[in-house]
Amino acid sequence: MSTYANITMGGHAFHVKKSGGDKEGIQETVESYVEEIRNKVVPSYLPTAVINAICAGEVTDLLPCFYSGHITCASYAWHVNIGEDGVVTIEGKELSSKEHIL
Repeated sequence: MSTYANITMGGHAFHVKKSGGDKEGIQETVESYVEEIRNKVVPSYLPTAVINAICAGEVTDLLPCFYSGHITCASYAWHVNIGEDGVVTIEGKELSSKEHIL
């Protein structure tokens, strides 16, 4: 059975489907984007560049990590923040059945 998580990052809504919907898996994925991009852009543009890369990957990859939009019946709701220093923080929680986005 798949795990679904809704993610908000830089004002954009994404969801993930798979066992990687857990906080640690999402953090590792976002950190891998940060590491790839960090030295290619000025620090103030880093969060935007990471979000742009995730969106571009979603459009071009056959198996993207993130998908646009929120979905119903997600198990988790995570808010991802990418600092100019490249630090990725995630806040959120597991959703109860009454909190699922409809």
